[in-house]
Amino acid sequence: MSLERPATSIWKVLHLWTKCYTTDMPTARPRHMITETDQISQGLSQAAKQWPELAEQRTLLLRKIIEAGLQAIENEESKRTQNRLTSVKKVAGSMDGIWPTNWKEEMAEDWPE
Repeated sequence: MSLERPATSIWKVLHLWTKCYTTDMPTARPRHMITETDQISQGLSQAAKQWPELAEQRTLLLRKIIEAGLQAIENEESKRTQNRLTSVKKVAGSMDGIWPTNWKEEMAEDWPE
């Protein structure tokens, strides 16, 4: 009995098959593959220094990098939101007196009923 698949088999080029060709996956969630470029390799090396207990597990280092990046994005967004609120509070009430107290009546006079 041969374990090799015939050359004409649909398994020859797996990505052309329209159904999932992986079985027994530990998750139904989307999975991602990335190529380890020079920049990613450098990032993994830096991450291994940050998390030495994961130095031999590059997949876990990638997860840590993504988690750290997400935390940095959330912190930056929070900082921007706080800056906007501070700016709004700074100018709140600074425009008092710009419009006359009867501005609605004055505007209504310009428009026929």
